[in-house]
Amino acid sequence: MSEDIYGPIITILCTGLFGYLLVRGFSSGVMTFEQPVVKFSGRRKDQPLRFWAIAALLSFLTAASAVATIGQFFFPNGIGG
Repeated sequence: MSEDIYGPIITILCTGLFGYLLVRGFSSGVMTFEQPVVKFSGRRKDQPLRFWAIAALLSFLTAASAVATIGQFFFPNGIGG
């Protein structure tokens, strides 16, 4: 298999993961984005700025992954090729 197959699969998984974290954060009121070294988190009630900053980060990552997936379907050889 080539990157024509692996690329969309990886970006679909990333879109699903970031979307899941975003929906889970809005439903629970605690937005978290964990990484191996540091964990970003914020509660809606007492840390609204951190909550919305992490929500913006996860929204951007979800949208960017979705656009990357769609782009790989419509332009499998890249925009210039």
